[in-house]
Amino acid sequence: MKMNQAHDPQITIARLEAFAKEKGLSKREIARRIGIPLKTVEKWLSSSKRRIPSPDNLGKLKRFIQSWESEENAPKKVWQEVTDWWNTQHRYRDVDAFAIDLGWDAKSLRECIEKGLTPPRVVVEKAAALLLMPFPQRQLALDTVQGKVLRIKTLLLILEEELRVFRDGPKEAREVFRKELDALDVGYVSSLLVMIGEEDSFKRWLTLTTNRFNSFKKKGEES
Repeated sequence: MKMNQAHDPQITIARLEAFAKEKGLSKREIARRIGIPLKTVEKWLSSSKRRIPSPDNLGKLKRFIQSWESEENAPKKVWQEVTDWWNTQHRYRDVDAFAIDLGWDAKSLRECIEKGLTPPRVVVEKAAALLLMPFPQRQLALDTVQGKVLRIKTLLLILEEELRVFRDGPKEAREVFRKELDALDVGYVSSLLVMIGEEDSFKRWLTLTTNRFNSFKKKGEES
């Protein structure tokens, strides 16, 4: 029992480190979300002379991790409730009718129901709203969002400058561009940037688009 108690804080800290790395959470953001001083978190995650959380802070830390893990698993859990409901429901005559209300294509919806797959989060949220099922909302720190917006601004400035070579240069340069970059990947990123500008349009786009940023990632993994 004593051994379990001694290892429990270490295991929790290890979970926090892995979780923070996966989600890109800064120590400052972790401290803000848990409601403790930044220096306390820095002592927990220090590479040397690491401090073990007090019982009170350990409880806060566990609740923080459990809350985020629950949020990440929410779409799968809620969709399971939706499919359970579907198997006994009499509200819709077929998948096509349900798909119309969801604003999603019937083929993809049918595949998810028949194969036990989970649709995009926005589709699950719409289904939960239609069926009056609770759905946990995402939590995202404002400083994290602002930081990402500034980073995207910088990347767009760099991108525009780099693209001038292909805009103003010879066709040979554009041929290299076409050869090295997948048109679907480029289209996905450009349409995402445009659709984020208006919420209703973005949600419609999110439910309807079947394209994802895949091809260029695969090329990067192969190189």
